[in-house]
Amino acid sequence: MASDTTTQRPEPGDLLARFEKAVRNSVRVHTEYIGKAMADQVYQPFARLRDETIPALRAELAAALAGALPLPPAAPAWRCFHCDERFTDTDSARAHFGDSERQQALCTIDPTHFRWMEAQHRQTVDECDTLSQTVRSLANEHETLRRRAEELGYARGLADAKKHPEELGLTVIPNASSEPSEWVAFERWINRVRPSGDCEAVTAQWHESVERAEWIDAAKAEPWRVGEFISSARRPENVLMLAVGEKKIAEYGAHRDFVRWVTA
Repeated sequence: MASDTTTQRPEPGDLLARFEKAVRNSVRVHTEYIGKAMADQVYQPFARLRDETIPALRAELAAALAGALPLPPAAPAWRCFHCDERFTDTDSARAHFGDSERQQALCTIDPTHFRWMEAQHRQTVDECDTLSQTVRSLANEHETLRRRAEELGYARGLADAKKHPEELGLTVIPNASSEPSEWVAFERWINRVRPSGDCEAVTAQWHESVERAEWIDAAKAEPWRVGEFISSARRPENVLMLAVGEKKIAEYGAHRDFVRWVTA
């Protein structure tokens, strides 16, 4: 049997596929090493691909197309240079590449960045949603009214404390110009703490506060004075003695050896 020695010429479609693959590889390597030095083991295959393989395939493809029958119109197709996926319908291509050049290909989006974009979109929707705006407006209005009501209650409480301190359980020290009365301490406390609740609740909180305990300690502190006395044992030197309490102060002041008070 005689063998067929006729060499079968490659089909234009196969040549076209090989040509496209060679061009993609060349573009990929070129893009990867833009602005960077290319090692010899990378540059040599790249140079052969660019200077020999692609021109040869281009010429061979042109010759095959010149002798072939007119090809039927090719169906539209889109190929991603990042993941090498090929899309033959518009919807799938749009889903992968986006609607415009400003969008990223789906295969290049980092999952963390994608979640961030989702959060930004959700925040935008919440801020622009009419119902959300209404809820926020009502919440802000309620907070403003609540704050005003509390401030009005504080003002009324302070006014009542000044007019009728005994009705709130407060104590006024008579004839005490140097010591603050309880309502003064109460006013300082309520301006600092701003307690919540009705009159009875606020009064109970004041009675349990550290500020009231400190005021009581200060109000109950016994008076004291230091007096100078003639010393019978160390004449002609005088001695100083401490008198604590009104009784001792009066007793020391009436003593026959008393000279003067050193402290006011």
